[in-house]
Amino acid sequence: MIMASYVRARAEATGKMASCNVGFAGRQEKLGLLLAGLFLQPLLPTLPLLEWAIIIVGVASHVTAVQRLHYAHRILRGSALS
Repeated sequence: MIMASYVRARAEATGKMASCNVGFAGRQEKLGLLLAGLFLQPLLPTLPLLEWAIIIVGVASHVTAVQRLHYAHRILRGSALS
């Protein structure tokens, strides 16, 4: 979960962009998925809902990190050409 936040912080630290808040899943969406898995697990103990929520959050975090890397690359490359 930390990779997307790290990519955002590093991109914004360049000073070339005000915000790098793009991507599939932000912090709120990931927290919502984890809380849903946590609260639904006791209601349906035969299903591994919490485990699936953790897996989905991990995949969503990586997708978001790649999207932020791509966005930062485009912005930084565009500013280098100006």
